[in-house]
Amino acid sequence: MCSCRGGVVGPRRAGVHPGSGRRGPGVGGPCRLLNYLKSMPARPVPPTPPFVSSPTSPPLLPSVPPGVRVVPEVPGPAGFRYLPREVTPADVLAGVTTRAFGDLRLGADASGGSSSPPDDVPSLVARPGLLQRWEELRLELDRSAGARGLVLSRQVHGGAVRAHRTPMEGLLLTPDSDGHVALVPGVALAVTLADCVPVFLLPDDTPAVGLLHAGWRGTAAGILENGLQALQGRTGVGPGRIRVHLGPSIGGPSYEVTAQVLRSVLPDTDLASLPAPDLSGSHAPAQPRVHLDLRAALAIRALAAGVPTHRITLSPADTRTDEGLYSHRGGDRGRHVAFVCRMAGARRPTAPGTPG
Repeated sequence: MCSCRGGVVGPRRAGVHPGSGRRGPGVGGPCRLLNYLKSMPARPVPPTPPFVSSPTSPPLLPSVPPGVRVVPEVPGPAGFRYLPREVTPADVLAGVTTRAFGDLRLGADASGGSSSPPDDVPSLVARPGLLQRWEELRLELDRSAGARGLVLSRQVHGGAVRAHRTPMEGLLLTPDSDGHVALVPGVALAVTLADCVPVFLLPDDTPAVGLLHAGWRGTAAGILENGLQALQGRTGVGPGRIRVHLGPSIGGPSYEVTAQVLRSVLPDTDLASLPAPDLSGSHAPAQPRVHLDLRAALAIRALAAGVPTHRITLSPADTRTDEGLYSHRGGDRGRHVAFVCRMAGARRPTAPGTPG
């Protein structure tokens, strides 16, 4: 196990630790996997019921921008959900693990929610079975996408994005950061989650991909914009040619916050227009509160950064109500993982469908 020494990650090697032997998404290699996804009958993850406000409930803000599509992940073999072909380029494998795969949290006490403490990286070695589960995930991604290396980091709810420009093998732990871009195929990226938004950055005409961990603090710190800039600065591909998918996270109806949090992620919000708080109760809030749709806020920021509307999609899954995923606000201490990898070299399959 090794840590990155600086912003640019070079080749690193880690010892191989045997996985459990369960063959999930990697059975038969990437072509068979993508054929499986293509032929799978439509079984979308049940969407969150529509939010119904009442005179006393905080409003749901912001609204999803017109034209931004809601696209559910595709349920796969036990423990995995995948981004569908209409969202990803043909040579990209991306998705999330579920409870069935197991708890992948790094922190001994961190819960992974939008207000959780940073990960405790030493626990990757200290907690029994955790390193084995991470290595099993890497092996599954190797079988599925030729990903010899898997990158993760100590997440601190900030705006730092790290670039990985050379091939690697094994598991790579990097210092404090909440975003990654891989500039070569065969390097898988991962972020741990339990309510925050996984932001998948999928550019055209380049082997690069990006993955961000965006809670409200990271969103306010510019994690999305920093990820887009990292890709453009290193590949020349601007926001107009990057797809952005906002994955499973806590939904707006489940995420009540102060209006100042909304103002932090969308500084142009007019707080004066919000309804005044109900001061009749013994625990009345001191300031207005809202139900924050963080994915909608990130979509608004993506549009402002130059990503076209038709290239932004978001998941309907709400971690607070989805029993297959972990939720900090739901009382869970565990974490699931979002992952993305550009398939390596000769293993690149024929596209099942044409990206939009």
